[in-house]
Order: sequence, then structure tokens, then C-alpha cells
Amino acid sequence: MINILINAYAICPNKGSEPGMGWNWMTHIARHNRVFVITESEFRDILLLETEKLSYKENIQYYFIDVSEETRAMCWDQGDWRFYPRYKKWQKQAYYLALDICRENKIDIIHQLNMVGYREPGYLWKIENIPFVWGPIGGFINMKLPFIFSLDKKDVVVNVVRNIVNFFQSRFLWRVYAAINRADLLISANGVSKRSIRKIFNKGSIVIHETGTSNEPPVCYPKINDSVIHISWAGKVIPRKGLAIVLKSLALVRHKAFVLDVVGVGKDLNNMKNLAEKLGISDCVKWHGELSLSETHRVIGQSDLFFLSSFLDETSTVVLEALYLGTPVLCHDYFGFGEVVDESCGFKIPMVNAKTSILDFSDILNSLNKAQLNEMSAMAIKKAVYYNYEKKSEQLNTLYNSLLDK
Repeated sequence: MINILINAYAICPNKGSEPGMGWNWMTHIARHNRVFVITESEFRDILLLETEKLSYKENIQYYFIDVSEETRAMCWDQGDWRFYPRYKKWQKQAYYLALDICRENKIDIIHQLNMVGYREPGYLWKIENIPFVWGPIGGFINMKLPFIFSLDKKDVVVNVVRNIVNFFQSRFLWRVYAAINRADLLISANGVSKRSIRKIFNKGSIVIHETGTSNEPPVCYPKINDSVIHISWAGKVIPRKGLAIVLKSLALVRHKAFVLDVVGVGKDLNNMKNLAEKLGISDCVKWHGELSLSETHRVIGQSDLFFLSSFLDETSTVVLEALYLGTPVLCHDYFGFGEVVDESCGFKIPMVNAKTSILDFSDILNSLNKAQLNEMSAMAIKKAVYYNYEKKSEQLNTLYNSLLDK
């Protein structure tokens, strides 16, 4: 059994996004290996409780490092750059803790797991004579300018600055260069990240999407049996998630009855409600606010179509969740979800600009019927199973063993 030291800031069994990704990767790695896990303590109680239920719980040893509630709020407020200095400090603490762990235990491999963004590689790469793995890595993608200029003036400035900063950070952060050059194995979150790592750092990487699906049979939520096409959308209601594009696309659907279920909260929520009113579709939109993960799954599972409108993301967790629940996906043909969704389980449009997206999405929506979507449901599940975490862990174990063989 291989002893693996994992650095994963965010781990939580009942969350999506980064915490859910951390939990699923860590627990599936632990099925076959002994893991020593350094993580932040926000989800400590639920983490320990759910770990006790695992048949292989003896394979997992946690080490917790606290941060303040203010830091946690900054972390989950996507785009709050004040988080990064605090995150860097946390990573320094993780490094010194990792040195102690390596002194007290025989560690075979060090894995820098999450957060997925490349900007903070931590410091565990500095530990010598132990193979170092980093990934999945993402965050290299910039928002396309035509989409930036579809936003409000303030958000235009914010995202133009982000693009510029991202360009220079990806090329001039010395610790990123050092960690990538030190790494014995790099894992890219998607093909875009793989190409970016090759172009910027002249180094190869393996693509393993950061999100995945469970090995358990999916919960089958019965579709709503009526003549209405039920469409779901879930995410943080912020500009880059593109909910405005969804509403404007649906406003062009005239000859079909539809209901849009929106799950999520964020700074743009009131603006989106006002936009729905202005477009004359407010009676067709249900605003659910923030729901538990299980309730979110119920809403998505009962819908006929999941609409992913984001124009800056990696491989959204909710895409594979929707497919696993038997719900076809409508999205842009870009990022990681453009690599996952195909004609068997969904619909994709090219990512040109916001106006083109609205027209292309509305054309697809106008062409849909419930019978067609119901037929795609089984194929959606089949596609999702291909990306389950057990397959990822098997691939990862092969890679781990190849490092040790060297």
C-alpha cells in the first residue's frame, strides 16, 4: 500500500465545487492507498462523521489547519483577491506540517490536490526526494472579450483587469514555475489547461477532469409528466455564470411552454429577477434560492434539460451531476464541459459572443420536444458513468505506481 501525503485546502462530503471535488478525489485515492491529508478545518465535523462510515476509514489520517471566519467568507466569495495572501499563509503552515508528517511517516508520494487554480501551488514541492504530483490544475482560461463587453461597466473593468493579471501571473509567478518544474506528474483539469501548460511551461501533463460521478447507482427522479419543458439552472448568480443569457434566450422561445427552475444566490440575483420581469417571462421562472445538495439534485433530476450558460469555468461539477441524474445538458462548446457533453447527451453551441449565444441557444430551445429529451436521458447517465471517480482513481493509481517504478 502506497503512503500518500495529500494537500487539499477544501474537503467536504456534502458540498459541490472545490470541497466536493476534494472529498471525492481523496476518498477514492484512499480506497487503494493510505493517505495523510492536510486540510482546512471548516468542515471538520461532517468530514470526520462521514469518514467514520467508510469501510476503509483506517486508511485516512487528517491534519487540520484553522483559518478565520473572515478568510472563509473571502474564499467562497469567488473573485475576492484578498483571500490569496491568507491562502498563501495557510499553505506555508501546511508546508511545515508536511515536513513533520514526512519525518514521522514513510511518505511515498506528495500530491498537491486542491484548490484547482494554478495561482497558489503551495510549498510541498520543496520537499526533496519524494515524487511530487500536482493537479488537477486549472485557472489559465481568460474570459473572451466579446463576453466581457456584454457585461455592465463595472464588471467589464473587473474582468479586463482579471484577464491582464491572469496573463502575467501565469507567466511570472516564480513559485508556479518552480512547482511545475519540480513536479514528477502534472494533471490538467481539461484540454485547455493541458495546452496552456505546454505552451507556457513547455511541460506535458495528463488530463483528468477535476469533477466526476459516484460509483453508486444514480437517484432516479421521475420527470414531470406534462406538456411543459422543464429547464433547470444552478450556480452562483454572478455575471460570468451567464444567467442573463439564459433568460434572454428563453424570451425568444415563443411557441413552447417552459418553466425555468433557478437554484442559487449571488450579487446579481435581484438584477436577474428584474430582467425576467422586463423580458416578460417572470411567470415562467421559479427562484429557489440556495438549496441543499440533495434538493438541488431533485430539481435538476426532475427537469427535462439542464442549461449551463457559464462563459468562464473549468469542468463545472453540476454538468456531470445533471448527466448522472439523467438530464441532458445545453452549454457552450468550450472549457471542460465542452469536452464532456456530446450529441448523445446534450447540445452545444460555439462560443462566439453573447448575442450569438442567445440566438443559438434559443434556436435549440425552439427545436426541442419532451420525447427527444426523454430518449436522451439514458445516454446522459451512460456518459456520466464514464467519468466516475473510481475510474479516475484507477488511472491515478497507475500513474502513482509508474512514478514509484522509476
